[in-house]
Amino acid sequence: MKRMSRAALGLLVGLAACAGGRAHAPSSNAPSAEGELGVLVMAHGGTPEWNDAVTKTIEPLRAKYPVEIAFGMADATTIQDAVSKLEARHVHRIAVVRLFVSGESWQERTEQILGVRPGAPPAGVEHAVHGEHAMHGEHAMYGEHAIHGEHAMHGEHAMQPGHGMHGGNAAPSSETLPPGHAMHGGNASPSGETLPPGHAMHGGNAVPSSETMPPGHAMHGNAGSPPGHATPGMPAGHSMAFFRIATHSSFALTTDGLVDAPGMGKVLADRATALSKDPAHEDVLILAHGPGDDAENARWLAKLDERAAGIRAAKPFRRVQVETLREDWPDKRAEAEQRIRAFVKRAADEGGTAIVVPFRVQGFGPYKQVLEGLTFVSDGQGLIPHAEVGAWIESEIDALRGGPFRPTVAD
Repeated sequence: MKRMSRAALGLLVGLAACAGGRAHAPSSNAPSAEGELGVLVMAHGGTPEWNDAVTKTIEPLRAKYPVEIAFGMADATTIQDAVSKLEARHVHRIAVVRLFVSGESWQERTEQILGVRPGAPPAGVEHAVHGEHAMHGEHAMYGEHAIHGEHAMHGEHAMQPGHGMHGGNAAPSSETLPPGHAMHGGNASPSGETLPPGHAMHGGNAVPSSETMPPGHAMHGNAGSPPGHATPGMPAGHSMAFFRIATHSSFALTTDGLVDAPGMGKVLADRATALSKDPAHEDVLILAHGPGDDAENARWLAKLDERAAGIRAAKPFRRVQVETLREDWPDKRAEAEQRIRAFVKRAADEGGTAIVVPFRVQGFGPYKQVLEGLTFVSDGQGLIPHAEVGAWIESEIDALRGGPFRPTVAD
């Protein structure tokens, strides 16, 4: 009996110790346990106001998941930083939500940076590329494949006319450079590349991107600061560093964008109806950035028109039209500007009002300048802030969490 009492006492002490240990363990909803899902939100980024709007939009998600944001246009530097922070919290399955208007933006490049698709050089091989002229503006870039030029960057994933690419990074074989481009750097261009007349190409590593560069762009390079360091005149966090990040996680990525989300129709309807006073005499213009490729632009317009159904259903507006400015391709932009200005002018000429609703993640972009001298009304707000954007992000996470999650692959 004496021995049994001691054994029983030992058992009770052990149970108490276990209970005490559990009392100090993380709660079941603390998303930092091994194998728990983490979320990486990619967003273009820009001004402090732009970044703050995105941060506030995803804030409610932090109660459910470990969440990090990687600002930039598929910038390996910010992606590496975000993934490393998630992995430090013992997260190894990462849902990547790409908060862009188009799901086509930077898709392949992102997969290469994450290592789930071959094509990116390993970390440590990249070199920051900077040209002779510092680039200014809220969307300037620095890093491995930095774009430099006289004009600031604008738009969702835009490169303005006059940006140079002079450096050790030639365009890939699938990329066609418009007239007036020059690429200067270390090695010859990749085999199989088609260069239009008048192009010079002296580049090193290929820039594996499906995005074509607008006329007048170049890539300038040679020296520069290491990845993650901004070029003078450029705000931090806006680079185009391109390398394969160091990670042991697996990833699931979104493939659609905000233009694919039916909920954005409610955002547009809310914006337009809040500004409306006499819908029978009001013309609504939904205005988006737009890509350079004609076929891709047609897809943008078709999807934008689907989202415009929310406005048409909300009130009996006289007209509802969708347009893309195609703001980084001068010839195409000039034609688009004519149509856009004509639409806004006609509204006033017919004794009505034009309501302009930007289909951008945040802000009004360059539209004030485009519409200078014309009469219109707008609240200048993009898609955020609005609850529908947060709901879309959460629905994308829900769709991704069931997998499959893609492991990294060997080059």
